[in-house]
Amino acid sequence: MKLFNFKKPKKGTIDADFVTQNAEDMTEDDIKKVVDSASKIQSKMQANGRFNKFIEDGKVMLSLIKDYWKKDYTEIPWYAMTAIVFSLLYVLNPLDLAPDYIPFLGYMDDVTVFSFALTLVNKDLNAYKNWKKPKEELD
Repeated sequence: MKLFNFKKPKKGTIDADFVTQNAEDMTEDDIKKVVDSASKIQSKMQANGRFNKFIEDGKVMLSLIKDYWKKDYTEIPWYAMTAIVFSLLYVLNPLDLAPDYIPFLGYMDDVTVFSFALTLVNKDLNAYKNWKKPKEELD
């Protein structure tokens, strides 16, 4: 099940450039894929112990994408949105650079891509959390 095509790393390693170059190819259709697959993405992250320290960040990313899709929150640069979308689709995709069925290595690339994306969009995630917090307090 290949969800999308991605470019292989130019330098042979997964790094911020790998995330950035692939994020450039993300589209509105890819955002919809993430919205439609949000529960699968969250389940996959929760089922894998390597994602433990990223689970809350993953939930925030998914919430941001849903709010963006509903046009409730659009104060995010396109590069940040696409980096988030790429990282979440990469996590969901079982046939990436290191297929998920390979013990240990199968999820290491997912965690690496996710952590680089998180580094790239941290400021934007914090802005979203600040925007979202008053709304949650009203609920």
